[in-house]
Order: sequence, then C-alpha cells, then structure tokens
Amino acid sequence: NPFIDCYCTPVYATGCVGGASISDFSTTGAITDVSNLESGCGAVDAPGYTDYSADHTVTAMQLSTISQTTSIAGWGAGVKIWVDWNQNGIFETSEQVAASSGTVAAATSFTSTFEVPLTATPGLTKMRVRAIESSSTFDPCAAGGTWGEAEDYGFMVIEAVACSDATIEFPATVGAISSPEAVCGTGDIKLNLDGAMPLSTGITYQWQSAASATGPWTNISGDLTTPILSVEDVSVNTYFRCNIKCSGTSE
Repeated sequence: NPFIDCYCTPVYATGCVGGASISDFSTTGAITDVSNLESGCGAVDAPGYTDYSADHTVTAMQLSTISQTTSIAGWGAGVKIWVDWNQNGIFETSEQVAASSGTVAAATSFTSTFEVPLTATPGLTKMRVRAIESSSTFDPCAAGGTWGEAEDYGFMVIEAVACSDATIEFPATVGAISSPEAVCGTGDIKLNLDGAMPLSTGITYQWQSAASATGPWTNISGDLTTPILSVEDVSVNTYFRCNIKCSGTSE
C-alpha cells in the first residue's frame, strides 16, 4: 500500500462521546490554511477519530512558519500534533511539532507555531492532531485514556526555491536591531534583523562589528542560517551590521 494509507488508527476506550473533544482546529501562515471549526465529536473512522484529509489540507513551503490553534470542549485534555515529514506512514517522535505543556481546559485553546523543515519531503503527507482527556503523556497511536479525539489532516509540502532563482526578491532595505539597544557598563545583547528574508534555500547571515559607523568592519560570526546572534560582554560603543549572502555571495 502507499504510505498515505498506512497510518495507525488512534485508540480510545470510549472516544469523545461524553468526554474531551477537539471543537476547532485551524492554521495560519501557510499558502493554503485549514479551518475546521465547530466540528464537534468526530467518530467517522473509529471511536474518537476522523480523517479530514480529503477535505482539509494545509499547503506550505519548506522553511515557512505555521501557527496552529486547537480548541478543546467537554473536559480538559492534553494536545499533541505530528506531521509525517519523511512520508513513511509513521508519525515518529522526531516529527512531533506541537505539545501542550499540560491539559488544556475545556472551552479554551492551545496555540503554537512550528517550522516546515527544509528536510521535509515535498508532496502530500498527513498531520495528526490528538487530544486525550486529563493527560499530556501519549503518542499518536496507542490507547492513552478513556476519552479524547484525534483528527488527521492533509499536509502538502512545497519545495523551497533557491535564493538565486529569478523569482526570488530580496527586500530593498532591512535594518539590524539589538536587544537591548544599550547596556549599562558591560552586558550581553542579541542581534537580529527588522525584516524577513524570502523563503528560499542558500541564504546565510554574517555579522560584523566596528568602532565607528564607517568601519573598518570585523567579522564576528561565520555564515549563519538564521539572522540571530548573541554577543556577550559588550562594554564600549560598538556598531554592528549583517552581511546577507545568497549562495555565498553578498546581496
């Protein structure tokens, strides 16, 4: 069978009838998001389990950041989410993208974000959202409690384009920012950019410092895959700038 037909069926002793259930699930930040609201207690495919992938599929590019909101009804429940990034028909431990720190109270929501990894296999796969009443310790499949609900959704992974591709546009201007902006005496700061780069592969960031705005500039980092850099023990007036590169060439 194709991997898409090989996922385990989550097991509940009873399901969501009379217990905790997933009332709403939605995403933002994707090319195409899902919004499955007021779905109630679903048990189409097994007690407490419904596969919504035929009608609800997230479409997102590698490296994009997705926000999700899962609302709980009936009774408090823990929530976990997995995406089968390598398309092997198994929701592996390393593919867990969200987990509530404890039980989510009824009539409230659990919200989190996750990134579509660059290593995610392009194409259609599945995402599982699972809630178990009064528990936050469970896996995607095995019986973990009497009541709860699980919902599966489609997830279409789009391959990120190389930064050198003609369709990729870099922002005309972007600034370097420091948090905090100043320190008393000696202190640590965190450097970042005030704008986002395009979703593409091959972009790196190299930070430099100088005693004046005109330089000379000294590299204080190698080529980083994210623009965030922590700098310790800053004690004198210092200027920072970021050299943004595409495949090793400065933009």
